[in-house]
Amino acid sequence: PRSTLFPYTTLFRSAGTTNTPSTAYDDWKTAHGLPTNAPDWGDSDGDGWCNLLEYAFKMDPQAAAAPPPPAYATDGATFRLSYVKWRSDVTYFVEGSFDLQTWARQGVTETESGGTVTVSVPIAAAQARFLRLRVTYP
Repeated sequence: PRSTLFPYTTLFRSAGTTNTPSTAYDDWKTAHGLPTNAPDWGDSDGDGWCNLLEYAFKMDPQAAAAPPPPAYATDGATFRLSYVKWRSDVTYFVEGSFDLQTWARQGVTETESGGTVTVSVPIAAAQARFLRLRVTYP
């Protein structure tokens, strides 16, 4: 069973005397009416965004909505994508591809300023270039 201590610390109570602190992700699930064992890929509101992405982008998993799209721009030789890194316990990273089959972080340059990450990749004339933003949680 779970127990909550005043004011904000939540603990797992396991067999024996060991208490394991919950994670911010567990606390977010609880605050939004999800069980802590709700799977990362679950989508209780049916909006197409899984629990982990809703957590990563500070969304409500019980209200159908899409996160704000990342900003993007080109200047001829460079394609840039910017997004907000909302959570410090989530790993955000961008991968690039030329064919939507093979994805890699190689050639992707990232800079961060005040929680906004800007990713740059070189592009050439008549060459398709695709980027995707991925998130992982430990």
